[in-house]
Amino acid sequence: PPAAVSQARGGSPGIAVGAAISAVGAAAIIAACVVPWEGAYGGSPAYSIFNAGSTSALWYAALPVATAVLAVVAVLVVALSRRAPRAVAAGTLMGLGLATILNFVGYVGTVAAGDGTYKPPVGAGGLIGIIGGVLLLIGGLVVVTSRGTGSRTAM
Repeated sequence: PPAAVSQARGGSPGIAVGAAISAVGAAAIIAACVVPWEGAYGGSPAYSIFNAGSTSALWYAALPVATAVLAVVAVLVVALSRRAPRAVAAGTLMGLGLATILNFVGYVGTVAAGDGTYKPPVGAGGLIGIIGGVLLLIGGLVVVTSRGTGSRTAM
């Protein structure tokens, strides 16, 4: 279990909690790509990041998918490494979280603002993505503030 591994490597239970929160955040980001960020409206289908209406629009999935993959790598570093790498991974989780929040705020804001007479409903995907980013940010903060993250001792 991550808690046992983290404690065996000089960490505290808070490190395992932060890693778990961040892992849930990474899963939420992938879920946000599946769930529509724009609801169906006026004969138009609901759009999600993985189903944006054309194959070329799939490139918009690169950022959230890469973020989720990098977050999983950072979670593994947090769970399995010693102090200095763990602190760097926690900072990475916080940065990825902030970037994810801003990315999905863009999706929600675009739909909420509408475009003239075209005003589809905001889909849950954007909100799930924001929550995923918040979880990455919180998970990184929990790790950074936990005993066993500082880099004063040898690795």
